[in-house]
Amino acid sequence: MERYPTLSQRDVIRSFVNVLDVCQQHPDCEPGQELSLAYKEERVRKGRLSESEIYDYEPGYFLALAGWARKSDTLTGWDRKFAYGMGVCRSRNWVITEKQERVALRIIRIAEKTGFFYVSSSSPPG
Repeated sequence: MERYPTLSQRDVIRSFVNVLDVCQQHPDCEPGQELSLAYKEERVRKGRLSESEIYDYEPGYFLALAGWARKSDTLTGWDRKFAYGMGVCRSRNWVITEKQERVALRIIRIAEKTGFFYVSSSSPPG
């Protein structure tokens, strides 16, 4: 009796095929980068956004927003936690979902309307 591959084995096979596809599409990628590229492309295919307005904000923006909201008691606890989590996501260069983008933009609008402003540490003052 022949056994069918388990779900995890199927996923491994499917991932391996994706890695081969990525290697063919990116001939200049160095050894070891194939898995990283394949993973990122797979995440984009699964509802993740490769381009978003959120990527223009640096991680410190969201971390500062979460701290400001805690001190000023402006946002809900869930929104503060989300803003902090978005700062972590941005610091790790993770790709976000459409839903995360919507929530982050809503939080940014609320914070800026209620007086939050952020001075980038990487840009010169003035």
